[in-house]
Amino acid sequence: MKLRHAAALALVGILIAGCGSQNSASKTPADFGCKISPLNAQQMCMLAAAEFERNPPDEYQAQITNATSTTRINWGVKTPQGEIASQVSCSLNRAHHSVVYANLLEGPKTQEQADYLQSQGLCSGSN
Repeated sequence: MKLRHAAALALVGILIAGCGSQNSASKTPADFGCKISPLNAQQMCMLAAAEFERNPPDEYQAQITNATSTTRINWGVKTPQGEIASQVSCSLNRAHHSVVYANLLEGPKTQEQADYLQSQGLCSGSN
């Protein structure tokens, strides 16, 4: 009985240590020196709107032909290597060519992604 209790306590300790190390390993965009402001998220959505106008995805064709003026999309900013450096959720008003809503869903996960966003003017240094 004591052996089971000790094994259970050891297992709980390992699980807690594992969870703690996962939380400390996750980094925010600011940890990479890439602070993404609401204005930066709006800029990303403006890029998404331009891409949407040039090449609308098939699933949005029905909305375009039905003259729906506002479209909601999630859009990823891709690095030249094809990695998604950041992802935003956008509501685009196609009639007025404007961004109605912009929300950051995910920031950069590597220093290279953060550097790319900075080079494009889509984030600023955190210091």
